[in-house]
Amino acid sequence: MYLLDTNVLSEVLRKRPDAYHEIRSVMQTIDVSDLLSFELADDLNAWLQTLCERVAGQLREHAVEFRERAVAPAVSDKEGVPILNWAFLVPCESVGDFRAAVQRITATYAERGVVLDCSGPWPSYSFCPSLEAEGAE
Repeated sequence: MYLLDTNVLSEVLRKRPDAYHEIRSVMQTIDVSDLLSFELADDLNAWLQTLCERVAGQLREHAVEFRERAVAPAVSDKEGVPILNWAFLVPCESVGDFRAAVQRITATYAERGVVLDCSGPWPSYSFCPSLEAEGAE
C-alpha cells in the first residue's frame, strides 16, 4: 500500500535566514491502493466474465444440458476460491471428450490461476424441474 501526502492548503509565514520558508500547511493522506484495487477488480471481473462465457460455450458443446448452480464454500478439496459451480448433463459417449476439454482449458488458464475441477458423475437432480415450479402451474 502506498500513501501519498497532498498539500491541501499552504500559507507562507516568513522566509528564514537559511533561505527556506516557514509555512503552515494542511496535509491529507491519500491511500492510493484503494483506487488501484478498485480498477484492478473491475478489470479482473470483466476478464473473468468473458473467460467464463467462453469456457461454458466450449464445454456445452459436449453436453445436452447446462446449469449454473450456487457456489458452495467448499466445492473442491483443492486450494483456491471457487467462483463458479456448473452442472453439465453429458451423454455417456461424450464424457471422454468433455473431460479432455476440461483438461485442455485448465492447461491453458492454470498459469493465470484459473483451474477447472471436474467431479462426478453425479445424479442428474440439477436438471429436474423444481417442485415449486410445478406447484405454481
